[in-house]
Amino acid sequence: MKERKVFKIYGCDYDPNPDTYALRRKLSRFISLGGRECIRGPYDIFIKFWDRLPMDRLPCVKGDKYPCPGYLSASPGFETEIYPETFRDHINSGGCRDYCRRFGEDYNGVFGNRNEIPVLFGVDHALTGGIVRELLKSEPDMRLVIFDAHFDGFSPKVRNDLVGYYDRDARYEYFGDDFTGNYDAGSFIHYLKEEGFLDPKNLSVFGVESLPSREMKYMGNSRIRAYSEEYDAYAEGGSRILSADALNAAAYSLSLRHGVTTLHGQYSLSGKKVYISVDADVLKSSLGAVTRYGGGSISVRKIIDILTALNISSAQIMGIDIMEIDISKMLYENVSEEEIFNETVSLLTGIAEIMKQQ
Repeated sequence: MKERKVFKIYGCDYDPNPDTYALRRKLSRFISLGGRECIRGPYDIFIKFWDRLPMDRLPCVKGDKYPCPGYLSASPGFETEIYPETFRDHINSGGCRDYCRRFGEDYNGVFGNRNEIPVLFGVDHALTGGIVRELLKSEPDMRLVIFDAHFDGFSPKVRNDLVGYYDRDARYEYFGDDFTGNYDAGSFIHYLKEEGFLDPKNLSVFGVESLPSREMKYMGNSRIRAYSEEYDAYAEGGSRILSADALNAAAYSLSLRHGVTTLHGQYSLSGKKVYISVDADVLKSSLGAVTRYGGGSISVRKIIDILTALNISSAQIMGIDIMEIDISKMLYENVSEEEIFNETVSLLTGIAEIMKQQ
């Protein structure tokens, strides 16, 4: 049996979500609590129930929580007025990019530690890009494995143009035809690739709810073609991107017993250095429900099955993060802190069980 590594728990409440409804939820939560706040983010929930951790199966130690400006946190104090434009300006001016880069630089010595497995509980998925960017500087062949209901590999402009084409989908805000955007949660993979840090062949994304169809590249609309072309660049570069429908198919579930098969053939992470990122919106569960855009259709058990089939028991895990947990949605979705804690523990315990296997 392998000696169990310790999971060291870190947190960051950074949440520059410009969505109008998200800001309203934060304000409603603030008012309902009478301005009092003790649980400020997902890290605090995990720490609150620390004594309930199954340390025999999931040995953990406490790390720290990275600071962020109050107005950019998951639970702002509303000392000053905050508007959606406040967050849009922050992102478009490069504020999100700069913050995530500083985060990655400051935690560079933490992630990749051979004696511990660092785990980040966070909100904005853009933070993953900051960590991975730093790791790839010294480990350019590191594998990035992401579980996400959305593919965060499109440029902000292409993503915004697609929303505009589909008549301004109510779930996503459309910022106008002249919008170019900047680094954010929905584009961090794009920037890792375009800046030369991430080789597409080292990327795997599981659980995406919607992917471009083959017909899109032949459509007359330039917005749709651009969307399809950006996606094709990943597929042709060797990225392994599997939809939720494919993963949930009965035949694929059976095939996981024999490994992970993609369009590029069998795939194993044995002997590789790996970073694992879980956007909780991939999950069909209480945890998935309290994410920015609601839950997907993948179970925690499915994630564990995929990681097992990828042979991560023989890989070096450089770090793990669990992102996009929006505590302001707990009241709306009738989800308790205990449910969030229990599901994150289930996920991490499953990974710990894999890691102790020979």
